Amino acid sequence: MKEYKGWMGKVILDEVSFVVERSGKNHVFCTYEDLYSVEIKKAKIVANGYIRIITRAGKYDVYYTVGMQDLFNELFRVLNGIISETKRINKENKMAQVAQEVAPKVVSQSSIADELLKFKQLYDAGVITLQEFEDMKRQLLRS
Repeated sequence: MKEYKGWMGKVILDEVSFVVERSGKNHVFCTYEDLYSVEIKKAKIVANGYIRIITRAGKYDVYYTVGMQDLFNELFRVLNGIISETKRINKENKMAQVAQEVAPKVVSQSSIADELLKFKQLYDAGVITLQEFEDMKRQLLRS
């Protein structure tokens, strides 16, 4: 668990989720799946900076001072890395799902080809007639 404490709130990260605690406001708990993007406004001597965490539920700002800039730059990099990794995993999962949906169709097409080959061998061996071969072929191609 890693904590990034700012001037008006903090962000706490663990392995699968994070909490945004803001002074005087409700705390927000989100999983990394809920994380859309993150923005940072650099702190200046005369103005505080903030990190804006954008999730499915909304936007959450945590303010920090100039002395905390390095810490919040790190948080920005960490959250962007999490976003990239989550997108990669979601893409791989989607590709695996599509592959599973396509796989039965490929198997059934090869099964049809195998069956046609068997019927052709039976016809060539004289076990079935041409008419029986044609009937079986039509039946297979309809399914």
